[in-house]
Amino acid sequence: MKDQFRKCLWIVETLVSTGGCTYKELCRRWEESSLNDLHTRLPRRTFIDYIHDIEMMFDISVVCDASDGYVYRISNLGELYGNRIKGWMLNAFAINSDLRESRALRGRIVFEDVPSGDKLLIPIIKAMRYGRRVDIRFQNFTDDVEWELSVAPYFLRVFRQRWYLIGPARTADGTGIDIQRYPFDRIKDMTVSEQTFVFPDKLSVDEYFKDAFGIIVEPEEYDVEDIDVKVYNDMHKRDYFRTLPLHSSQQEIESTGNYSVFRYHVMPSYDFIRELLSHGEEVEVLRPAYVREQMRKRIRAMTERYAK
Repeated sequence: MKDQFRKCLWIVETLVSTGGCTYKELCRRWEESSLNDLHTRLPRRTFIDYIHDIEMMFDISVVCDASDGYVYRISNLGELYGNRIKGWMLNAFAINSDLRESRALRGRIVFEDVPSGDKLLIPIIKAMRYGRRVDIRFQNFTDDVEWELSVAPYFLRVFRQRWYLIGPARTADGTGIDIQRYPFDRIKDMTVSEQTFVFPDKLSVDEYFKDAFGIIVEPEEYDVEDIDVKVYNDMHKRDYFRTLPLHSSQQEIESTGNYSVFRYHVMPSYDFIRELLSHGEEVEVLRPAYVREQMRKRIRAMTERYAK
């Protein structure tokens, strides 16, 4: 499955970078590709199967232009690069391919590893495409019990080097579970079910995560707040916030020579508090008071540990 995914990405990247290729030209490029360590051929039937998989995974159309020598092209490139995750996957693969082709650069560029994605990503994407549930055996870090769940795969998301499957589920006895997150690295086993689900028409991943930082969306526990954060200009920290906002709602509402105040319309979840704490003494929560107090308690607990 991992090898199939890489070949599909290779075909997409080749069609994009060349503007279109005949089957014969693709075969020649495949024979010369560093991905083809075993120097295998690309049979036409296998190639056609890959084209079908590509159209399904990326929701793009690959056409064969008979009037131009039977050149294969992607007819809707805008759909590919207009989608963040599709564009991210393709760009990441293209960079990796360039590194494989240029041995001199391999030891000079490092990427963050995202474990567990290769094994589960393609079957979950296919399940999403065809509206199929996935049956998982799942065990959380906080629980010794393994759960057998039937999950409707609504969304996929990467956060802090982890892939997450997100959707409502049912237990083995039929008990319903609201939308939850299931990290890939805690899924012990998974199969695509014959059972189907209907994805809600008005639901989107952007809308679902609109008021969240990170992966935690728990409106029953966190109210959405306007959170004001003072960012001191020590070591140009303010500039880092300006060029890479923490959240899409970020607004700079005050600026002086020594600091700026940024406002966020977001849930003050564990993920958000942990992100603020990671910036140390260079940031200070101003309001709301209870979020400032959360920061104070965590900082106090850290200080007490280091005082021992």
